[in-house]
Amino acid sequence: MFCLRFFTTLFIFFLLTSNSFSQTAIQTSFETAQGYAAGNIHTQNGWTVSSGSAQVSSAKVHSGAQSLNLSAPASALLVNHVGYAGNVPGITGEVYADMWVNPGSFVTRGISVNGMDLYGGSSKRIFVIEFATDGNIKAYNGSSAVNVSTWTTNTWVRISLKMDFATEKYKVAVNAVTIATDFAFREAYTPTASGTRAATTKEFHSLRFNHLADATIATTDASFDDLYVGTTAIADVAFGASSNIRTVTVTQPEYGSIALSPAAPYVIGQSITATLTVPQGYTNNGWTGDLSGTELVKPFTIATNMTISAEVGIDVNNPPPKFLVSVVAPANGTITLSPVSADNRYYKETKVTASASVSSCYQFDGLGGGLSGTALSNTFTVKNDTLVVANISLNNTVAVKRTTNSVASFKAALNIMNPGDTLELDNGTYDLSSVTVTRSGCELRPIVIMAKNKGQVILNGATTFVFRNMEYTTLKGFKFRSSNIGTGIKLENCKKFRVTENDFSYTESSSCT
Repeated sequence: MFCLRFFTTLFIFFLLTSNSFSQTAIQTSFETAQGYAAGNIHTQNGWTVSSGSAQVSSAKVHSGAQSLNLSAPASALLVNHVGYAGNVPGITGEVYADMWVNPGSFVTRGISVNGMDLYGGSSKRIFVIEFATDGNIKAYNGSSAVNVSTWTTNTWVRISLKMDFATEKYKVAVNAVTIATDFAFREAYTPTASGTRAATTKEFHSLRFNHLADATIATTDASFDDLYVGTTAIADVAFGASSNIRTVTVTQPEYGSIALSPAAPYVIGQSITATLTVPQGYTNNGWTGDLSGTELVKPFTIATNMTISAEVGIDVNNPPPKFLVSVVAPANGTITLSPVSADNRYYKETKVTASASVSSCYQFDGLGGGLSGTALSNTFTVKNDTLVVANISLNNTVAVKRTTNSVASFKAALNIMNPGDTLELDNGTYDLSSVTVTRSGCELRPIVIMAKNKGQVILNGATTFVFRNMEYTTLKGFKFRSSNIGTGIKLENCKKFRVTENDFSYTESSSCT
């Protein structure tokens, strides 16, 4: 039966290759007549074996005389078939895959089949079918594994798929019975241009076989036969009609806004109008994405998923008014504006960010004048003359002494230190990994970070202190026994910082030469 189906499909394939609408990435039952020699499949017909074993064999076959056996003896498994390299166009639109799989035995992890998109040195998963150790066949809906059927040792099972690149979903059929779920592509991504391969459009390029991840160690054995990936539909598997729903993704411009009429959802062939509303004194410098032109009202017809935006700029013939953003410099801190204007005057509708910084021993109480809020950074839209004030006061928080005895509690205490505090770490051995500290003391109220008993607190492993923008702080009494010379203490823009009564010894694991 398979031979009849195979040659019928093959005949249809050759018939359709006379036009540009049918493409095939692979169609084989691994026969000698198809160019496959028994033994290692590496370098045969676009196959590569990076880890594990991939043998053309007659041990288990579904049809013909040979199949592909994949195995890994307590090792990683990584086998690829590249139909289209990442620097040339792959196949897109509606793409079908069909294969017969005979699972053997799995220990630790089963075998997974991945449909891949390749571009610019990157590889992204379109679909993932996993033959899991629990006896289930799983299809991945995005990152979630969904049980779609079960497998039996040494029994052939047919897996068929329909990938719809317009909706970025795929259908799965097991033994020609279609699962109702529309599975989302395994990974969300935006491809970039590479060679003659265009940007943005997702495509099928290759098949990958692994233990769900390329480096996972497991013991596995499975055979594959009658493998097909292409744009010709699988005649005896009914996946149902493809969805005609399409999306329009709008990225709002820096100035003004874009509205679509009617509202979503949208279908192929539907007429849509994009309306760009710009503030007084601004103009449309051009639609971007899948639209072009400079008109404010843009009708278009949807044929595929679309992305649109617009470049809005100053109308040089009728510019908007400028307004003054005045900054009152605080006595114990600073206020900066971004973007910078030489005269602090900005066109109406410009987005400006005011950022405050505070001197040691002082605290930020919020913005004032024409702004409000307690965040150190505030982005606002210029509508008129604006006064920016930072309310800063002396930090009168009562100094405390904290004693901690774990990595988590010590790190938490470092993040809440106030001027005058003493932070003590109990005797013991700790691997703090990387710690960045920004809480500073001041001249009259210094901060002390110390070991409970000198030399009795050992900091090992990859412990690294990064002290940033700090002053009037003391670090003392610790014994550093870190694993390499890249660890220890790093001071960034610090002054009046004391490192005293500490003991340092590093284990060098490699030469500097």
